[in-house]
Amino acid sequence: MFLAHYAAELRDKISLFKEITGTRKAVFLTMITTYGLTRTGVEGALVQNELTMDVLFE
Repeated sequence: MFLAHYAAELRDKISLFKEITGTRKAVFLTMITTYGLTRTGVEGALVQNELTMDVLFE
């Protein structure tokens, strides 16, 4: 489950990455989880891709 403070922390990390690397390209956040994300609406605009452990065993 995404909490507002965790979403803010991830946004800060993305901004820091862009600043340090100097990239002007899009940065896509991908979450690798055991069972998937609980949809709360907070992660909707932040997480572009989600992978579960099922894809590791295909």
